[in-house]
Amino acid sequence: LRSKSDSADGNVPFSSIGGLFDNIDKSATVEFMGMRDAIQETLGTDARLLLKVFPKLETLFSKDNMKRSSGKSTSSSNSDPTSIESSGVSSSGKQKDTKLRMMFALHFFFRTLSSRSKRPLVLFVDDLQWVDGLSMELIQSILTDDTISNLFFFGGYRSNEVGEDHILTKSLQDIKEKRDEKELEGYLCIELKDLPQEAVGQFIADSLRLSYDEALPLTNAIFTKTLGNPFFTRQALEHLVRKNALYYDNITFRWDWNLQEKELKNLISNDLLQMVKAKIEHMEPKLQEVLMTASCTRTIFKADTILVLLQPRFLRQSQAFFGAKASEDEYKEAKKSLIELLNQAVVEGLLIPPQVVKRTKPTVRYSIGAFQNAATGEEYAFAHDKIQETARSLICDGDEFEFLERVGNILQQRAQCPLFGEDWMFFTACEHLNRVSVQYKTIPGEKEEETKADSLEKEKQSRLATLNLRAAELSIDVLAFPAALDF
Repeated sequence: LRSKSDSADGNVPFSSIGGLFDNIDKSATVEFMGMRDAIQETLGTDARLLLKVFPKLETLFSKDNMKRSSGKSTSSSNSDPTSIESSGVSSSGKQKDTKLRMMFALHFFFRTLSSRSKRPLVLFVDDLQWVDGLSMELIQSILTDDTISNLFFFGGYRSNEVGEDHILTKSLQDIKEKRDEKELEGYLCIELKDLPQEAVGQFIADSLRLSYDEALPLTNAIFTKTLGNPFFTRQALEHLVRKNALYYDNITFRWDWNLQEKELKNLISNDLLQMVKAKIEHMEPKLQEVLMTASCTRTIFKADTILVLLQPRFLRQSQAFFGAKASEDEYKEAKKSLIELLNQAVVEGLLIPPQVVKRTKPTVRYSIGAFQNAATGEEYAFAHDKIQETARSLICDGDEFEFLERVGNILQQRAQCPLFGEDWMFFTACEHLNRVSVQYKTIPGEKEEETKADSLEKEKQSRLATLNLRAAELSIDVLAFPAALDF
């Protein structure tokens, strides 16, 4: 099972660990389903607590077994695991009890899953530099539990984004100390460094079908600017092609360049993200708008969500209703046009279909034709978070707050749709609208105009308060009480 922390999900409790369960129903084998009764029997009523926080686990639980195990629990408390209402118990005590029950339930869940599996249970969580607090606490708890065996956990993070006071740094130290106390084997840290110049040269030579020596001037120019970063090395190559400094000669049938090494270096910007920005700016305006809009959502996004953000008139489609302003045919045609733009971004290496990421397939080159008949090609992911960051930077400073307010308001409405709404939309809408809330100012003018402005501001603030309350309630549902207090 694999998951990836998202920089946009920092306020979403259990977002990092929850991704582990997103594809259970897709990859569930006879072996997994054969463990369902054992998992249900072990967890008892605490299965309801897990389902409340991780709905994607539903495929591993039987409703009949849920009813038969209504009196059994993995923990000693007899309270309802899905409620934090207090009856003779302090609120803080009830919250602590619920959180402990969650940890107990997850321990039993992973222990049962790993101990009954014929093969080791492998968990991978990437981009731990953006891990949320509850997910990190859970990971730490699992890795220091000596009752869990046959489980292999590994995570990836960027060391340059993790300081001494980062939650990951503190957790790794605690894990090491607790495992030492229990005389358990420690963990291994492997530092993945940038590519050496020789490897970059081999990569460039192979890409251009040249010998290593033939590509050496180009290698020296690119390595001087990228220092072996694989992502930026590729971007530098593409940047030189866009500048026509690197071209395919149809007479000699090979890649070539006419500039000296120093001139090639001068063409590559010292600001490496500027190359990505230049690439996006060379694309058609409609695709730029799509990427800017998607950058304000998540790393992985659905085409339907982006379509609604671009054309709010289709919000009514969320309720399976089409009025005079937005017929079903219009919606299908608009979505088809959007899919074509997204597929174009895939071909350019800016986006990838998330099913490729989830299945851990190697990165491949795509063509438009590969997606024309793809029924599942409606969900996409940014190929790299730096691409998402760059797309976000294209939003003009003067229009940023207006842009975020529009996205936040539409996401809030979308989130309330029972068919298409998702919890992350509430949190993302909160993030955007809280940021622009300082822009709600009374407009100076005549008394009557000021009254109207005051009324408008109060209405906006009331809606924002309601949205924050909803985000707080969702945080409480998944035991993220500190986050709930912030909202």
